[in-house]
Amino acid sequence: MAEWAFVLVTVGLGTTALIHGRRKHHRLLPAAIFALGMVFLLISKLAFSHSHAGGPLHAEDFIHTGINVSAGICLVTFHIINQRMQSACGVHCNH
Repeated sequence: MAEWAFVLVTVGLGTTALIHGRRKHHRLLPAAIFALGMVFLLISKLAFSHSHAGGPLHAEDFIHTGINVSAGICLVTFHIINQRMQSACGVHCNH
């Protein structure tokens, strides 16, 4: 349940940042990166079972971790690029 709350918070904050940035810099690149990150995050949550049981690691565990890391990298990259585009836009881009 807590993981789905994290996904919902991520969607809410990311969408808010996306809308704010899009209004200022009018670029689609941050939206594409955000969407890719959300796809990775949803694949991770829907396609893989999650347990904290001990035992040997399997290939599925490494794939799950790789997808989660990819989602995180995309979401951080989205925020960095979105912020830089907003900063580069300056006052003249506000509408």
